[in-house]
Amino acid sequence: MFCADPSLLAATPPQNSAMMPVLGWQLSDLEAIALSNNPTLVQAAAHVRMARGRRIQSGLLPNPMVGYSAEEMGDEGTAGQQGGFIEQEIPTAGKLRLNRLTFGHEENQERWALAAQRMIVLNSIRIAFYQPTFPRWVEPGTAPSWECRLF
Repeated sequence: MFCADPSLLAATPPQNSAMMPVLGWQLSDLEAIALSNNPTLVQAAAHVRMARGRRIQSGLLPNPMVGYSAEEMGDEGTAGQQGGFIEQEIPTAGKLRLNRLTFGHEENQERWALAAQRMIVLNSIRIAFYQPTFPRWVEPGTAPSWECRLF
């Protein structure tokens, strides 16, 4: 782990007496902040919603097609060939159920990926929290600000 500001690593505050310890920050506070603000969790949740939508859509009948067709209209003063049509594909042999099952597995896979990403975020916070280089001092009235790369 690399922290950009070495003054944050001191066990005692720097010469500036306005600094105060970050004793109010508990691990659970930092975990809650990370879980609510981490963009990778938002992305993983979106993948779960997309997979759920594909599962739902795959189990529905295809949309019917309604149309109108006309050819040779007005040739030699005739009405030509005109007509309407309705077309509906009806899957048989349980294909819709099989589609739902297939996409249900994909949704389940995305849920596991979300759970794994959540654990990655939590583990990163826990590792950083218990590192001896975790920032212990901060300006009054501000949140701890440091640049740390966890990987």
